[in-house]
Amino acid sequence: IIGADSIIRGARYGAVLATWTGVTLDNAAAGMAYSPSVAIDGDGGATVVWYQAQENATVNSVWVNRAAAAGDWAGASVLAAHASGAAYARVAVNDTGRAAVAWQVQSQSTDGGPFIWVNLYQ
Repeated sequence: IIGADSIIRGARYGAVLATWTGVTLDNAAAGMAYSPSVAIDGDGGATVVWYQAQENATVNSVWVNRAAAAGDWAGASVLAAHASGAAYARVAVNDTGRAAVAWQVQSQSTDGGPFIWVNLYQ
């Protein structure tokens, strides 16, 4: 998984044909994407998170894309959106595929942010 030219790309190796297949993982229509983080579960499935603006938005949100070990990528979707923006998403996955995602949220008030949010996903 790489984040180059503000696009999140990945590749999967196919052992049968001994070839790599590339795929764009982010939502290209939404704008520039940053800071991908990937985790692999016990079955070989992958979860990727990053931060990127939503379409027609001026702040960044946390995005996710997942793939089963032998399946296609599900497609990019917003995992968390905050009015003040989100950044620096990171993911860890256990053997059963349950993901923990953490990210930074900048506060719009005087309560001292930024803050770190964490959520668990199945």
